Amino acid sequence: LIFCPEVVPAISTAVRKLTSVAEKIVLLTPVYNILFNSIVNNGRNVVECPLTYDGESYGVDFEKLERVIADPQTTMLIFCNPHNPTGRVWEPEEIQKAMEVYKENDCIVIADEIWSDLILEGYHHTPVQSVSEDAKNRTIALYAPSKTFNLAGLIGSYHIIYHPYLRDRVLASSSKCHYNSMNVLSM
Repeated sequence: LIFCPEVVPAISTAVRKLTSVAEKIVLLTPVYNILFNSIVNNGRNVVECPLTYDGESYGVDFEKLERVIADPQTTMLIFCNPHNPTGRVWEPEEIQKAMEVYKENDCIVIADEIWSDLILEGYHHTPVQSVSEDAKNRTIALYAPSKTFNLAGLIGSYHIIYHPYLRDRVLASSSKCHYNSMNVLSM
């Protein structure tokens, strides 16, 4: 568990420390625009994999995802769970299927799970890291209680990173610039 003041700096840190310049990072689009900036501003390339829309809900085109991820220059994916901005709450089977694609192609996953506390009745949030042992170790999960409570000044988010190599790289980078220091309200 690693504290960080905001999710966007946490994503940028992971992108910078776990990928190289010119590598490709996949976004399932449409997606929150700041995620594009977190990739491009760090010298990496965005690869879009558009979600499908059947008139009622969004879904993942797994055939396209497999083609996009198969490129050796593609080393990371940012997965919003639930999806932002569509609000799509992913079923456990969908997450498992996606994580199998990432495993087959040795792709690191950043799971943006900041809206996981805001689920409508009748839906259930399944954390990405909970679907398999590989998903647990391949994923950097980000949560932000500040989204749940929506209080001004309540900054604070956290990473859950099980894999020691990923955790050490992210922690070393974030501690150098002291961006992971808490303020009184976030504590």
